[in-house]
Amino acid sequence: MQDYVKAGSVTEALDALRTPGAMPLCGGTDLLIKRRMGIIDPPVLVDISEIPALRALRVENEEIGIGAAVPVTDIIRSPLVADNVPLLSAVLRKLGSVQIRNRAGLGGNLVNASPAADSAIPLLVYDARLEIVGPDGTRQLAVEKFFRGPGKTALAPGELITTV
Repeated sequence: MQDYVKAGSVTEALDALRTPGAMPLCGGTDLLIKRRMGIIDPPVLVDISEIPALRALRVENEEIGIGAAVPVTDIIRSPLVADNVPLLSAVLRKLGSVQIRNRAGLGGNLVNASPAADSAIPLLVYDARLEIVGPDGTRQLAVEKFFRGPGKTALAPGELITTV
């Protein structure tokens, strides 16, 4: 039996992710397919889709911060993104179907580390950084150092991306 936890905060999500093999769930556009195919079988799915801090789009110190759970549709519609990182906006307009764009977030697109990840190229072009939080605290990591190969990232167990 698989457990499901709907986290209301980053702290709640981190607590739930302490279970070995637990995985964050946001849009689920890739995770649920892998689960159905038997590729993964996490003991706990930690739903991070409604955490306010992960759904924020903000400007801070002249940098745009996009929460890992902001739906792609919201990113595309944001004048802040269109005006400042137009390549990201243009690429995301081509991501999947309308239904997928309404569910998927940047965090999920990146953590799969798929060579076909739509958002990876523009984020690499813009020298984007990721804010990652986990049991050992918060760290910043350049997107170029995040990918370790197809399907492999620099995320340690219990960590999740909070902001791009």
